[in-house]
Amino acid sequence: MAGGAGLRAAQRLASLLRRGEVDSVAAGRRALRADGYSPPSYATVRRHPELFPRDEETGRYSVSPIDYGERVMDVVTIERRVERDAVVRSSSDASKVGVWANALRNFLVTGDESALAALSDRDVTIRSGRARLETDPGRLEQLADAGELDDFMRNYHAGRRR
Repeated sequence: MAGGAGLRAAQRLASLLRRGEVDSVAAGRRALRADGYSPPSYATVRRHPELFPRDEETGRYSVSPIDYGERVMDVVTIERRVERDAVVRSSSDASKVGVWANALRNFLVTGDESALAALSDRDVTIRSGRARLETDPGRLEQLADAGELDDFMRNYHAGRRR
């Protein structure tokens, strides 16, 4: 997952806006510059609408609230193996699970391990470090051969049924 200095600067700016220390993106950029930080460019702000959605009435950038919405997802963790309907509480973790699920589906369908191998420790650590998504091809094949990933594949291949 991409990060980078631009995203970190945008997150700092969003934090200033959320806490009410500044009232606009321009004021936040000036405050960051005064504190010795390199402020995010307006292009970076536009690239991260999840941090800075536009107000429909005024067209000005606003700040999205912190997302603590619960999502129910199927995961395979090192600690608990297959977890059906596991609760994932942050958008960041949900995004990580989605990327991992796509890599797992690709591995199970094609046998290509490259997408799983490309995931870093940071990409597969969820729940504030309390759980790690399984990326070992040997263990995943064992679970698939035992039939434990059949429902998982059905849900992620055809879309979540509810």
